Amino acid sequence: MEIAQDGTKILVREMERKIERLFVLTPTPNPATCDQVNLSSPTGRDLCGRKIDDVFSLTLPEGGRVKCEVLDVLRI
Repeated sequence: MEIAQDGTKILVREMERKIERLFVLTPTPNPATCDQVNLSSPTGRDLCGRKIDDVFSLTLPEGGRVKCEVLDVLRI
């Protein structure tokens, strides 16, 4: 089973709003690519180490926190 870390894509679903979000974990995100998340950011730290079916509280890049479930983790 794949674990979210540097160089992975992680698909999560916000539990309350049922919205799916895809994040790319990287130590050096490209500012032009909005789905990339810095590993040392609050969002990156929340995502790192997660695996499919984990339910957790996620700090959103735009601010705020939501309860999420991991749907998929893919190595890039």
